Amino acid sequence: MNSDPALKHRNLLPGTRRISRPGSELAHAMREADSKCEVDSTHRPFPDPPPLPRSMENLTSFGLTASIRYANVVLGSALPVYVNARWATKQVARRHALPGRLIVSLTSYPHRFQTLHWTLKCLLSQSVAADAVILWIARENERRLTDKTLTLQGDGLTIKYCEDLGPYTKIIPALAEFPDAYVVTADDDIYYGPAWLEQLVAHERAGAEVLCHRAHRIRIGRSGIPVPYQEWEYETRCKEPSFLIFPTGCGGVLYPPGALHRDAVNSAVFREVCPKADDVWLYWMMRRNGVVARRVGSRWLLPTWRGSQRVALWQTNVVARGNDKCIKAMIERFGLPVGSDYGPPDDRLAVPGGQPAGPSRVNRGRARDADLGGPPTMMSRSP
Repeated sequence: MNSDPALKHRNLLPGTRRISRPGSELAHAMREADSKCEVDSTHRPFPDPPPLPRSMENLTSFGLTASIRYANVVLGSALPVYVNARWATKQVARRHALPGRLIVSLTSYPHRFQTLHWTLKCLLSQSVAADAVILWIARENERRLTDKTLTLQGDGLTIKYCEDLGPYTKIIPALAEFPDAYVVTADDDIYYGPAWLEQLVAHERAGAEVLCHRAHRIRIGRSGIPVPYQEWEYETRCKEPSFLIFPTGCGGVLYPPGALHRDAVNSAVFREVCPKADDVWLYWMMRRNGVVARRVGSRWLLPTWRGSQRVALWQTNVVARGNDKCIKAMIERFGLPVGSDYGPPDDRLAVPGGQPAGPSRVNRGRARDADLGGPPTMMSRSP
């Protein structure tokens, strides 16, 4: 293997933090990690496999085999019956043991309002209760909510109306209103099992990491830059915290207080650089605070409700490669966030004239990064 160039630094824009270019130190740290994470035997190392036939392109880019897609369709059609039974027999949930408030936060839009209540019932019938389950709705869509959703306000649901921030609506208002809370994000089109929240909360270790049920593992190419998103290690089995673990919001993500850089709520910047890829933006904001992610719980299907996928962000971000465009823009603006030296306490907003962000959170997890990561392998062509 050819050796990488020495580690160097450069500034991208006035006011930008010093950015580490990938080099031999990072490569060595990544190689050390292979033994830390369980790697699926179907994940392939370098060199890249030959291009797939066009007929398979959409299937593999979404990362699911035909059988898994079929299972999702079947479950999405049958699960409402089970959700109704689960709702009718729900027990009093246990209190969580976190030292702060626990907020479950999500958003929705009119196309999914007809199935939204199923997801809300899942979130309101968890084995561990959140202090609040908040549905954020754009003000212009207030009158379009269904009675099935509105009536859940009597069962613990809070509905708040706010500015339309697209996919960011599920977390940015919550971060702004509850800065000291543990915020768990959920999607509006998915069935969540009764222990979904409990498993996230049970693994919380004093805010040491961002926790997620589902994640991909970033794969770095020979050039030192991430390979295309579709070639990452899909739904990694790794359960070690690492700067290469990329949480995906659909499975649910727990953000401890202060885990995200204070610039995470800067709508002017994320609308410019990363308007639709909220997972990409939140990953960078996590890393700018020196925080890493860890996958917890068991791997499971995430069935979506029938008819909810006619309009979906994955079609833009994954199939149409929108994530790759946003990742490129984020690297140009903030640098490559994979390395133990990323995210110093004096980090500044990487825009011309950016003001100091002030001391960031203690960079928990940074010490682990030298031993984690490993050379990511090819994304599995089957789940």
